[in-house]
Amino acid sequence: SEHNAQATFFHLMKQQRPGYECGVVCEWDGFLHYADTLCLDYYKHVPDAPRHPDDIVSESVRYITEKKPTLCFIHIDALDHVGHTYGQGSDEYYAELPRVDERVRKIVEGVRAAGIYDDSIIMISSDHGHIGKAHGGHSDLEIKTPFVIWGKGVKKNHEITETLIQYDIAATVAKIMHLTPAQSWRGKAMDVFE
Repeated sequence: SEHNAQATFFHLMKQQRPGYECGVVCEWDGFLHYADTLCLDYYKHVPDAPRHPDDIVSESVRYITEKKPTLCFIHIDALDHVGHTYGQGSDEYYAELPRVDERVRKIVEGVRAAGIYDDSIIMISSDHGHIGKAHGGHSDLEIKTPFVIWGKGVKKNHEITETLIQYDIAATVAKIMHLTPAQSWRGKAMDVFE
């Protein structure tokens, strides 16, 4: 692949949809291992986000309202930090959930303010679960993650009952963006569209 990196949907956007605005706003600087910035129109790492998690929301909303991106990936890690510090299921973990909801609400409001809500698809997921303060094993608490998708052309009130894997998210994004997936991809697009 280009730039000696694994083909991601960011690479596919650059190759197959040049001129489409594509950006990433993230808390975790390690995200650079997954998003080749040469394939992005915009990349913003928000430093010290664990101490100031709302800064990533402000930056995301600013980018969305100014650029109206075709594809915007936002990585908010606050709940993960709480899980690693206090443990999944702790009082602190559950206290963080309403703040996560509020951050998502503000981002969705930014999409509305940008005038692109009616043409948007919004996806929310996690890269892993937790068990205690850790992850990386094979227990259900570690490998099962939430996945929510809504927006233009997505089935309403639909529950996904088949088993999905993280790779399926990239394949689903490729389907949404009318991209030809890379031959090396293992995921398959989710059956969530009308």
